[in-house]
Amino acid sequence: MRYRRPKLYEDVLLAIMDVCPPAAIARLMRTCRMLYQAGPKRLLATGPYIGDSESPDGSDWFLRSFCLFLLAERCSRFRYLSQLHIGVTWIAHREVADMFHECVLRMSHLEVLSFVADLGALLDYHPGFVDAFARLPRLKHLSISTRGKACYPMLKRMRPRLVSVSLRLWRDKDDDDLDRLPDMNPVTLFVHSKDTLERLKCDTWEAFRVFKGSPQYPAMRHLTIDCEVLPATTTLVRAYPNLTHLHINWTDLDSPAAMPQYLEALERRHLENVQAQNRMGRWSALEELEGSLEAIYAMGLTCNVERLLPRGVTQEADLIMLDRVVNVMCPTHLQLWTLAECFGEGPFGIPSILQKPASVRLKSLDIDLDFHHNAHPETPIAQYLALLIQTLRNLPALEMLEVKISASRFVKRSEGNPTKAFPNGSAGTYLRDFPLKAYADSLLNMVHSLRSISLQLSGLPNPKGNGVTITRASWDAERVVSVSRLWEY
Repeated sequence: MRYRRPKLYEDVLLAIMDVCPPAAIARLMRTCRMLYQAGPKRLLATGPYIGDSESPDGSDWFLRSFCLFLLAERCSRFRYLSQLHIGVTWIAHREVADMFHECVLRMSHLEVLSFVADLGALLDYHPGFVDAFARLPRLKHLSISTRGKACYPMLKRMRPRLVSVSLRLWRDKDDDDLDRLPDMNPVTLFVHSKDTLERLKCDTWEAFRVFKGSPQYPAMRHLTIDCEVLPATTTLVRAYPNLTHLHINWTDLDSPAAMPQYLEALERRHLENVQAQNRMGRWSALEELEGSLEAIYAMGLTCNVERLLPRGVTQEADLIMLDRVVNVMCPTHLQLWTLAECFGEGPFGIPSILQKPASVRLKSLDIDLDFHHNAHPETPIAQYLALLIQTLRNLPALEMLEVKISASRFVKRSEGNPTKAFPNGSAGTYLRDFPLKAYADSLLNMVHSLRSISLQLSGLPNPKGNGVTITRASWDAERVVSVSRLWEY
């Protein structure tokens, strides 16, 4: 066969390959030597996902093919592999496990490694996997999902200078002692990365413990923890002195069952943490704090917080805690999920909290307004919306407003067709006919500082629109309007 030059220039062919999906790149690699050599760099650039083969016999052909691809061309393709996502939990043949082990040993350029399935199951298929993964020299970002204890030897032996770590744990039935194993505590487990670690996320990894004398992580900026025992605030400050983002989930299994005793315990923890910070030091400020309102209150932070995201404001005790938290932290962004009953008049209602001096810094307000499951169908919705207008008038710096209203409590289903729903009572009728855009325009007219407003109504189709977003560059500038509709119940 006589050789013919391609009709397209090489740079054009490469540009086409750059925007092709993996399957198309693989086909292009079969057409000529130039594209065959250029393909691996593009196939591996975005980080391949390697999972179990989807075949009836449960074979491991997909993992085998991936290993053969990497080992081809005298193993020259490993230099392009900088990130890898592994979902393998089943290896049928020992030779495939051996090949994959050899590949891991050659992944000297890998910087991002994510185990999206059970890491412990994978480690069982080759005795060398633990050391091979632990010795990756350039690894910076590690994400692990695992069940039980099998991954701990690997984590304990890891020595790369990690920048971010994400840990997710599913418990086995016989692992009731997991949170008491010292190897599980990420505070000591990643001490070799204490000067480089910037992000740590512990999802149901309840072994997180900060104690007196814990290693200090000066580079840490983002911390997400699930903890059975809420750490003392000052120990967190000492361990992570430059933290900017804290997300905390607190599951205190020893909490008193009775509400009065529970609130007393929260109050004691709050006072202890406030007094300790006054003696031993605090963070100067946080950019973001997210968690249950009880955890945020118990921590007793005494610094400013730019973005405050407490979860769940459902009762009077929550309102009292919210009032104190906002008064101390003076946020510029506040996000609330609350029952409508808490958005009413009274000394500790949300409108009253937002009218106090600590709220004058608010630039962004996001409220998700829900109604109790037994809310009366004649609930006076108009009063809540009028109170919202009155509240916003006292926020002189507010620039962004987002309000979500759930109408699902005011819907009744058709007996003959359960998928068909209708407004229930005057509350449902009011929300069905409510003019969202006109209401948003009235807010913009009254609150001159507003630059963006978004109103969303869920659970009940509104012919005039279930969502409206209006933006403007300044008070008297042209408004850009976007309206969305919900066509199904």
